[in-house]
Parts: sequence; structure tokens; C-alpha cells
Amino acid sequence: MKRLLPLFFLSFSMNWSNAQCNVIHVTTTGSSTGIGSQTDPVNLATAFLTAAPGDIIRIASGNYSINNALNIPASNIIIEGGFIAAQNWKKSSLVGQTTISRTASNNEGLTNQQRLVAIYGNGKTGFEFHDITITSANGA
Repeated sequence: MKRLLPLFFLSFSMNWSNAQCNVIHVTTTGSSTGIGSQTDPVNLATAFLTAAPGDIIRIASGNYSINNALNIPASNIIIEGGFIAAQNWKKSSLVGQTTISRTASNNEGLTNQQRLVAIYGNGKTGFEFHDITITSANGA
């Protein structure tokens, strides 16, 4: 038993050090060509296109209007809202601070079976949402 304990800690620390943790910053005025830093944020669609397993998407406060569903690109992604970019990305958990609003444009599905989807996570596991309000327009 005494020999297994040090091996367990070695194994745990080796796995922990290989974990990826890239933070992608998003603002309502972010661009598709930004690098995702606090000083050069990206837009919401670009963050969802470029995130990799283990990444964290930090979304600044504001209303993000989307006309098409966003797809979670990989497993084990954290999507977190409520950041105030003007205050050095200070965190707030105020309800509605960060809102993703799905418009009625581009309904999906067959006639008389249409739907509005804000975010898909098909086949993805381990993803998390924190401090984000998601709204949808009324369907037709």
C-alpha cells in the first residue's frame, strides 16, 4: 500500500499538467479576427467555432442576438457569462447580465414542425453554462 500511494499522486499530477485551459474572451463588439484576449476579444459566433476541449469561453455582459443556432464545438467546455469588460473583466452573477437572444430568423425543421434553437450540444459531454440567460423569440 505504501508503494501505491506515491504512484497515485505522480499519476494524478501528470494528468493534471496535461489539461488544456485556453480562455476565450467575448464581447458584443468583438470581431471574428480577434485573438480572444481581454484586449482583443472575439464575437460570440467565433468563440463557438474556435473553442477546443478544455477551453473556457468568458462572455462579457450584454445582449447577444443570434439568427442561427450555435454549436458547442467540443466536449469539456465551460461557457460563462456575467463579465464586465470595462471593469477589467470583473465577474457578476446578476440574472440577465449576459443574455443570448435567439431571433425568429432561420427556423429549422419541416413545414409545420419548425423550431428555434439557440445552442446545440449534440454528442458533446462535460460542458457547462454559468450565469447566462437564453431567450427565444416566439415561433411562427
